[in-house]
Amino acid sequence: MKDSNSVTLEFPEDWSERDFAEIQSKEWCGVACVRLPGGERRPVFFTTPLCMSQEMAAGTEDARPWLVEKNLIPVADVTLDIMKRAVQDAYRQGFFDD
Repeated sequence: MKDSNSVTLEFPEDWSERDFAEIQSKEWCGVACVRLPGGERRPVFFTTPLCMSQEMAAGTEDARPWLVEKNLIPVADVTLDIMKRAVQDAYRQGFFDD
């Protein structure tokens, strides 16, 4: 089994508590990266089901009723704790394997 404690979730250096509050209220985060055990960094995108639903509804108006986002990790709420736990679980499941 993979040691999920060996992956870390990283944000821009100047990231603040205010930024965390903002992404939680917006229900999405597109600036995070996962640092894998070998040092490689992978961008990740977090969003809630409600936000995804709104995006798909808006896409329906443009004849694009779908959502495609690389490294998308849907979460119930965009909080630091949930994002960290989601990344650890994704790593255990092989989400970042090539």
